[in-house]
Amino acid sequence: MTEIQSPEMLDALLEKSLNTTVLLFKHSNSCGTSAYALEQVEIFLSEYPGWNDRCGMIVVQTHRTISNRVADLFAITHQSPQIFVIQNKEVLWHKSHHSITSDAIKKIVLSLF
Repeated sequence: MTEIQSPEMLDALLEKSLNTTVLLFKHSNSCGTSAYALEQVEIFLSEYPGWNDRCGMIVVQTHRTISNRVADLFAITHQSPQIFVIQNKEVLWHKSHHSITSDAIKKIVLSLF
């Protein structure tokens, strides 16, 4: 999983979504629920390591502007933690808080193929 640290990095992940499905995870490093959600994303990535290069993470405390840009681009209210499945620069699925589980991610990702 790559930490998205610039608008250009976000743009690159979204460009990648034109050729393959990508994941975008918004993480708060001061929230217990977000720590749990991050663990769930990491479990998914350990089971499906091919997704590591298709998964980006925004730490909202250090990259609030990028996080807000995601909310604006997709017209989806900001939450953290929050995960998006993106294809062709469009959100196919998103969840937040305790709805982010490795099983939920696995289910949606496997249903796309």
